[in-house]
Parts: sequence; C-alpha cells; structure tokens
Amino acid sequence: MGVSITPATTGVKIVDGILFVLFMIVGVLGVTMAFTHCRYWLQSRGNAGRFQGREPLTLPYSIPWLGGFARMIDPHGMYAYARKMSLQNRPVRLRVGPVGIYILFGDKNIKMIFRNSKKLSKDASSQMLFRNSGMGAHDMAILAEDTSGTGAVPLTDIPEEKRI
Repeated sequence: MGVSITPATTGVKIVDGILFVLFMIVGVLGVTMAFTHCRYWLQSRGNAGRFQGREPLTLPYSIPWLGGFARMIDPHGMYAYARKMSLQNRPVRLRVGPVGIYILFGDKNIKMIFRNSKKLSKDASSQMLFRNSGMGAHDMAILAEDTSGTGAVPLTDIPEEKRI
C-alpha cells in the first residue's frame, strides 16, 4: 500500500548520467543568476547603490567563478547591458573571473577616475581599451589631445573643460 517514488530514467545509464549532470549545471547556473540578481537589486536600493567613493554595484552573472566572462565576447552588447542595468549612469563593476572591470558612463565619471587615480594613464593601451568598449572617434580624439596628466594639478596649461 506504500507509495514508491522513483526518479524518471531512460533506462540507459550513460544517458541518465548525462541528463543528471546537465540538470545540475542548469541548476547551478540558475541559482547563481537568481542570487546575483537579488544581490544587485538589494544593493541598488537606498544609499547602498550610490557611488560615493565605495565600490560600484557588481552586475549580475550566471557562471560562478567566471562571472561576466560570457558577456566579454560581445563588448558592445556588454556595454549596452551595463548601461541598461546602471542606475542613473552610475559606474558598475563586471566580474570576469577574479578580476573586476569597472564600466563608466559619461565624461564626469571618466574625469573623476583619471583625476583620483595614481595608476591610470591615457597611453595607447588605455586608448585601445576605451575604443574596444565603444568610445566614439570624437571622444577618442579628446582623450588623445589631453596632455595635462592624470593628477589633480595639470601638467600643462589646458582649460578645465578640456581636461579628461
């Protein structure tokens, strides 16, 4: 009279094993995506989401330990996704493995990062990163023309509005 519950099987052990592994992978990806979306939503509420010298919000991802690696395949799509997720064009962070990539929107945020940084420079490798992230030719020209340095005190006589 007892009820017996047996898992659905195909009868072929190899196929059952493959289906079980695929089910587990989909489960881990789904749980990771749900967790990171909830974390992003909770952090973006109230003052926790405001960028005031603290770390920006980390964008949700689905692959544990790889983070947003899959989004890096299409840089323009990644930038569009980050822009859609960013509240009021605030900086956001994309995890790619153990590395955090900061995505900035607007000239004010880019100027702030360069002015407050002791390590960033506007050399050719930085320009390549900006170009690959979708920066337009006009903005690239402005970046290349600024020879005032990255410090708070300019190295050359360039007006404040022309500094990056």
